[in-house]
Amino acid sequence: MKQLLFQIKDAVTLESALEEIRAASASACASSVLLHCYCGNLCNDASWDCNVFAAQITERIEAVLPEAALIGLSSGGEICRAEVTAPCVLLSAFLFCSTRVRVLSFPDILTDERAAGEGLARAVEESPDVRAVELLLAG
Repeated sequence: MKQLLFQIKDAVTLESALEEIRAASASACASSVLLHCYCGNLCNDASWDCNVFAAQITERIEAVLPEAALIGLSSGGEICRAEVTAPCVLLSAFLFCSTRVRVLSFPDILTDERAAGEGLARAVEESPDVRAVELLLAG
């Protein structure tokens, strides 16, 4: 596994990051690419529209890296290389050599926690080769 970390401040830094991820993925013969997108600081800046920027990032990722699994969430502030960042979106790429990544979403978790938990348990039971589960949960 290889991890790449980028601070996305605008369209230029996004394009550069996506090209680097695509090149690294090809050279590493990655079996799966998992992207984490964390957005928080921009939402507190009146000059930025976090929802619009997040939608633009998602659109570009889907165009440039259609095979990548993308997950993300808002956060209270991003940390990059052991420091709190200036306003940006943090994009983390995990390039896996032999791992298959599967993303599940349970949008009704706040109204039916039991059903979401049972759905997750079922998904794990149906996949005997599961080695890890990552949970991201809105506050």
